[in-house]
Amino acid sequence: MAEVQRRYRVADMMITIHSILRDSYKRRSLALDLVIFSSSVLIAALAVKGGEKGYSETRSPAGNPDSLQAIVFVTWIVDVTTRP
Repeated sequence: MAEVQRRYRVADMMITIHSILRDSYKRRSLALDLVIFSSSVLIAALAVKGGEKGYSETRSPAGNPDSLQAIVFVTWIVDVTTRP
Protein backbone atom coordinates (compact mmCIF):
# COMPACT_ATOMS: atom_id res chain seq x y z
CA MET A 1 0.00 0.00 0.00
CA ALA A 2 2.86 2.36 0.77
CA GLU A 3 4.35 1.75 -2.70
CA VAL A 4 1.06 2.68 -4.37
CA GLN A 5 0.86 5.91 -2.36
CA ARG A 6 4.47 6.76 -3.20
CA ARG A 7 3.84 6.21 -6.92
CA TYR A 8 0.73 8.36 -6.69
CA ARG A 9 2.73 11.20 -5.07
CA VAL A 10 5.48 10.92 -7.69
CA ALA A 11 2.96 10.97 -10.55
CA ASP A 12 1.15 13.94 -9.00
CA MET A 13 4.42 15.84 -8.60
CA MET A 14 5.44 15.14 -12.21
CA ILE A 15 2.10 16.31 -13.57
CA THR A 16 2.21 19.46 -11.47
CA ILE A 17 5.76 20.34 -12.54
CA HIS A 18 5.03 19.71 -16.21
CA SER A 19 1.92 21.89 -15.96
CA ILE A 20 3.90 24.72 -14.39
CA LEU A 21 6.58 24.52 -17.07
CA ARG A 22 3.98 24.36 -19.84
CA ASP A 23 2.25 27.47 -18.54
CA SER A 24 5.43 29.44 -17.95
CA TYR A 25 6.88 28.78 -21.42
CA LYS A 26 3.64 29.08 -23.40
CA ARG A 27 4.26 32.65 -24.62
CA ARG A 28 7.87 31.96 -25.55
CA SER A 29 6.86 28.86 -27.47
CA LEU A 30 4.15 30.71 -29.39
CA ALA A 31 6.51 33.58 -30.23
CA LEU A 32 9.22 31.22 -31.47
CA ASP A 33 6.74 29.23 -33.54
CA LEU A 34 5.41 32.38 -35.18
CA VAL A 35 8.88 33.79 -35.89
CA ILE A 36 10.11 30.55 -37.42
CA PHE A 37 6.98 30.06 -39.51
CA SER A 38 6.82 33.69 -40.66
CA SER A 39 10.46 33.80 -41.66
CA SER A 40 10.22 30.52 -43.56
CA VAL A 41 7.13 31.68 -45.49
CA LEU A 42 8.72 35.01 -46.38
CA ILE A 43 12.03 33.42 -47.39
CA ALA A 44 10.22 30.89 -49.56
CA ALA A 45 8.17 33.65 -51.19
CA LEU A 46 11.30 35.68 -51.91
CA ALA A 47 13.14 32.64 -53.25
CA VAL A 48 10.31 31.82 -55.65
CA LYS A 49 9.94 35.41 -56.74
CA GLY A 50 13.71 35.88 -57.11
CA GLY A 51 13.88 33.33 -59.92
CA GLU A 52 11.46 35.19 -62.15
CA LYS A 53 12.67 37.55 -64.87
CA GLY A 54 12.08 41.22 -64.38
CA TYR A 55 12.43 41.07 -60.62
CA SER A 56 13.89 44.21 -59.17
CA GLU A 57 15.34 44.28 -55.67
CA THR A 58 14.74 48.01 -55.47
CA ARG A 59 10.98 47.59 -55.57
CA SER A 60 9.25 47.81 -52.26
CA PRO A 61 7.42 44.75 -50.90
CA ALA A 62 4.19 46.76 -51.05
CA GLY A 63 4.51 46.90 -54.85
CA ASN A 64 4.97 43.15 -55.15
CA PRO A 65 1.69 41.17 -55.11
CA ASP A 66 3.47 37.92 -54.23
CA SER A 67 5.03 39.47 -51.14
CA LEU A 68 1.65 40.87 -50.17
CA GLN A 69 0.12 37.41 -50.46
CA ALA A 70 2.85 36.01 -48.21
CA ILE A 71 2.31 38.78 -45.67
CA VAL A 72 -1.45 38.19 -45.69
CA PHE A 73 -0.89 34.45 -45.26
CA VAL A 74 1.47 35.01 -42.32
CA THR A 75 -1.03 37.43 -40.76
CA TRP A 76 -3.76 34.81 -41.09
CA ILE A 77 -1.57 32.15 -39.45
CA VAL A 78 -0.79 34.53 -36.58
CA ASP A 79 -4.49 35.23 -36.15
CA VAL A 80 -5.42 31.54 -36.15
CA THR A 81 -2.69 30.49 -33.73
CA THR A 82 -3.30 33.29 -31.22
CA ARG A 83 -7.04 32.79 -30.90
CA PRO A 84 -8.05 31.44 -27.49
